[in-house]
Amino acid sequence: MVKELKLSFELYWGDYSVCASRLRTSLERMMDHFGVAKTRIQKKDAAKDGKRRVLDLSARIDMFANKIGSKEHSETPHALRTIGNLGAHSSKVSQAAVLDAYQLCEMALEDLFKDRGESTKAIIKRLKAHR
Repeated sequence: MVKELKLSFELYWGDYSVCASRLRTSLERMMDHFGVAKTRIQKKDAAKDGKRRVLDLSARIDMFANKIGSKEHSETPHALRTIGNLGAHSSKVSQAAVLDAYQLCEMALEDLFKDRGESTKAIIKRLKAHR
C-alpha cells in the first residue's frame, strides 16, 4: 500500500491520470492489508456454480466495510476508487481532483489507524510503571 502511494506522489507532477490510477492501486493493497478476499465462489448462476471469480475493487470495498463494521468506511474508498478509475480509463483527471483525493486518503488512513496511536500510549504508560 505504501509503495503504491509513494509512487503516486512521485507521479504527481508528471501525469495526474497515472497518479490517480496508482492511488487506486494503493486501495487494492489496503484491501489486501486488511485481508479482504480477492475471489469468491460463484453461487448465483446455476451454470457457473462452484467456479471461483475475481472480485472487483467495488465488491472488495463493500466487503471491507462489512468487515470493519461501518458503512462510513465504504464511502471514502469508493470515492477514491472513482477518481482512480478515471485515471486508469481516461485522461480527464484534474490537479484539483488529485489533491482532493490525497486529502481524502489522508483522512481515511488517519481514521483507520488512529487507534494504534492510542494503544501505543497505553503500552508506554504500562511499561513506565514497571520502573
